[in-house]
Amino acid sequence: MRIPLARAVPLLLGFACGLLVGCSGPYAGGRLAPKGVPRISDTDTDVAPRPATQNNEPIEPDAVVTSMPKVSAARILEADVISFVKSLHAQYGRAGLIAVKPGETLIDRLRYCTSRVMLERTKEVLPELERLAVDHPENPVVWRQLGWGKYWANDRDGADRCMRKAFELARRDGFATCPALPSFLGKLLLERSETQEEGVRLLRNELAEGQDYRRACWTLAAYFSRREQHIDALSCLDAAMERKPADQEFILGKAQVLLDIHRSEDVLKVLEPLLRKTPPDRYAIDTMLRARVLRKEFDEALALMDQLLSRTEVTPAERKDLQARREGLVEAKKVGFKKRLLDWEVYAVLRGHPDLRERRHMLRQVVEQDNVRVREHSLRIAFNSESPVLRAEALILLMPQSTQPLVNVRAGLKDHDGKVRGTAAILAAAAKTDRDKLAGLLLEFMVNESDAYAFRQMHTALGRLTGAKIELPIGAAEDPEQRRGVLEQWQKAAEGRKGK
Repeated sequence: MRIPLARAVPLLLGFACGLLVGCSGPYAGGRLAPKGVPRISDTDTDVAPRPATQNNEPIEPDAVVTSMPKVSAARILEADVISFVKSLHAQYGRAGLIAVKPGETLIDRLRYCTSRVMLERTKEVLPELERLAVDHPENPVVWRQLGWGKYWANDRDGADRCMRKAFELARRDGFATCPALPSFLGKLLLERSETQEEGVRLLRNELAEGQDYRRACWTLAAYFSRREQHIDALSCLDAAMERKPADQEFILGKAQVLLDIHRSEDVLKVLEPLLRKTPPDRYAIDTMLRARVLRKEFDEALALMDQLLSRTEVTPAERKDLQARREGLVEAKKVGFKKRLLDWEVYAVLRGHPDLRERRHMLRQVVEQDNVRVREHSLRIAFNSESPVLRAEALILLMPQSTQPLVNVRAGLKDHDGKVRGTAAILAAAAKTDRDKLAGLLLEFMVNESDAYAFRQMHTALGRLTGAKIELPIGAAEDPEQRRGVLEQWQKAAEGRKGK
């Protein structure tokens, strides 16, 4: 296990984090109350620790508040609510959230509702948040928190509407009250396929011109990396570095993405500023070490490993892991290669090794292994590869063991390369599933097929699936008029089968 880069760049590599970082549950139940638990009065903003329960016993959840008086309008900043409650949770844990009381001001009421959402008691405060939105229809923070509550109540449509309302209100003052709202809404939009493009546009705009460009960068980079669109992830980091060139987190994030796609030489250049520091950045050393391993420069990798082992801040557990990794490097140096690759090394080879033969060989090896997680991830990487040869190879390796041949054939037929579409047609003819459905699927894509190779393979596959004898004259696949004539014959044959 390598030193986790997530500790240096938490938003990029924490791909599965909740909609509001640090506010997703569940929170640890039964946690002992700390020595000082805050008791928040109606208007307190500076919290003084008060004594906890006797014998430091666990604090039980407070009673549900069912009736709350109306509160007066007030201009509130997003940070007055969210950052305040998050700091309580960070300092006192669950007990700090339970200590928040409704109060008689708008800010106290929102803090209370926010704390209950974080405690996974959203249903208790959702009616109050809706009342606040009615009483304070022009307050963007109220609408933002209502949208957040609806999100955790699994009302995604309601969350979308409320967040958009908050966005329009906050736009009036240039997002001074809610500076993080554009990136927050963008993240929400990325979670639904029908709004992903809008989310990407919003986050790109925030990255280029907004106040919360850091969060927008990590959110977009994480989104693109999950989809194996690493070049797009790099473009996000480059845009962020234009706004803050010497930012350590951006530099490390870019180096990590470059490492993920086997661009080890570029990793060395990107990390150079951090390695010139005294002492050199620890995470930069670890990333550089892995780049050297990919390049099979084991002497240099061992030297970097020794640097890490000499660091005084390394914990005993980390030191044990580093020593195990060093032993593996010593063995690799003796034979000239690593006998057992770690998962990230496998993925890096598949994504960007300069020799396509190495990538194909690695894919075949991985598919034969018993590790289902690595096999499925590797196939996904191959399907998203820029190489049509690798995409076709992945399709060929997947089909014999697939439980959803129709889904896989459709994915292959939608590929932008004719060779891959032709491969999908060949595999469709041999697939063990409903032959009529496969024939219908091929005919659906054949209508718009302009690639000669793919058209010929679809024609051949249809003949095998249906048993129909339709001639494809020499050169017909290259001629649009002749292709149209052949297609009409297949369509008539399909209508004839339906009539029987």
